[in-house]
Amino acid sequence: MGNCVHPIRVSAPAITIKVDKEAAPIVWQQSSWEHLDAQALLGKIKDGGIIGIGGAGFPTHVKLKPPADAKIDTLILNGAECEPYITRRSSHDG
Repeated sequence: MGNCVHPIRVSAPAITIKVDKEAAPIVWQQSSWEHLDAQALLGKIKDGGIIGIGGAGFPTHVKLKPPADAKIDTLILNGAECEPYITRRSSHDG
């Protein structure tokens, strides 16, 4: 236990996990999601703890569930990555 630098906070509590290089690898099996309805998908997103990595760390499942009586007439997509600190260690960097 200790603190570490975090993209959305200056410092945050953290647990350091040490890798056992002798342990057998665990292979992740992707589950099929295409057949799930909207409520089931929202549940998986919520249970997975998926949040935005902007300043607030806002829960993604809330963003994906507007009020039932709200009419959505505009969709805005951010196609530019303007947070170089957040993505500086991305796998595509090599």
